[in-house]
Amino acid sequence: MRSLHTGVLILLTAVLALLFGSARTAQAHPFGTPPVVRVETTGPSAISATWSAQQDDVAVLRTHSGGDVPGYLRAHIAVRQDGSPCRADRADGMTLHFVCPRPVDRITLTVTALTDINPAYRTLSVTDLGGGGLHTAKEPARTLALKSAGPADSTSGEWSWTSDLTSLLDRGAALPVALLVAAALGALHACAPGHGKSLAAGDPVGGRGRPRDAVWLGGIVAVMHALSVAVLAVGSWLVEKNAPDMGTGQLLAS
Repeated sequence: MRSLHTGVLILLTAVLALLFGSARTAQAHPFGTPPVVRVETTGPSAISATWSAQQDDVAVLRTHSGGDVPGYLRAHIAVRQDGSPCRADRADGMTLHFVCPRPVDRITLTVTALTDINPAYRTLSVTDLGGGGLHTAKEPARTLALKSAGPADSTSGEWSWTSDLTSLLDRGAALPVALLVAAALGALHACAPGHGKSLAAGDPVGGRGRPRDAVWLGGIVAVMHALSVAVLAVGSWLVEKNAPDMGTGQLLAS
């Protein structure tokens, strides 16, 4: 019995030593929840960019920057307007303030934070319009719309891809094409195996159901699919809308 107690004590001591020993060194987690930069307009030609991340990533960044996280962010987050740099006005913790040459409606945001530590890091940018982009080591710059775009410029005539969903939908043919693609994918999905469609079809056949029974069954399945997707979409949008503030401001101030 004494040897058993001794073994348990040794095991607990080893576990505690491992936990406390591993807590001393901040470990980077580039494949975890990505950092977020929320971009907001604070004036006609002024914007703010608030960086937030998980606590372990903030700890890694603090160690890498020697404790000067705001200074590091100023060197790794840049804003340009039509090719001209926006001046970094000041930094409030993890929020950087920029002043652009002209009233702002669209900017190019470049984020290289953490990719110098591990190129696998990626950062999400979000705007109040619901747009944004994914910033990686290979593609750190993304163009973001900060105001609702009007009708497409008829003098341009050029199509340019954008990761901003709002700007994409503002283009005339984008929404009808998206609806057609969604309908085609839905039809293919309905024809694919799974979802118990054989059982669902076998029920009206085995019960000598009428054609309208099959129509009712198909309609109910379609409506429930659409409602579930709508609930997931709204839930995802709400989470994204409120996700960027991960409490890292308090961590930085502590």
